[in-house]
Amino acid sequence: MHVSRLILIVPLFALAVLTVQGHAGSHANNPHSPPRVAPSAATDTLRPTVDAGQPLILALPAERDSVRINRYRLIRGPALSGVVGRSFAWVTQPADAGRATVLLRPVARAPLPDTLALVITVRAN
Repeated sequence: MHVSRLILIVPLFALAVLTVQGHAGSHANNPHSPPRVAPSAATDTLRPTVDAGQPLILALPAERDSVRINRYRLIRGPALSGVVGRSFAWVTQPADAGRATVLLRPVARAPLPDTLALVITVRAN
């Protein structure tokens, strides 16, 4: 009785494994299938440069798609950085040399799905 169950179960298990692998592999190997990715908001990017150890103060865009931006919210930024209204400030340190990415969300009367990215190059002294 155990052998008859095993004979039935093994082919069913093999079929299930091949089916799962076939679905995973067929999409990955088919160049005509669109990739399955999570939707993302559009991003505008500014690329300022600052010398390490110097403060960076930026006036951020006041308008996007004819919609007035009241202020920005900081989503992600380095230590000693912040936003007030439409101004971004960062007091850089000598150890900050390299590249930093800051993400900001505009706040306006009309909903704006976009994110503003600042890709800041901090030059070593």
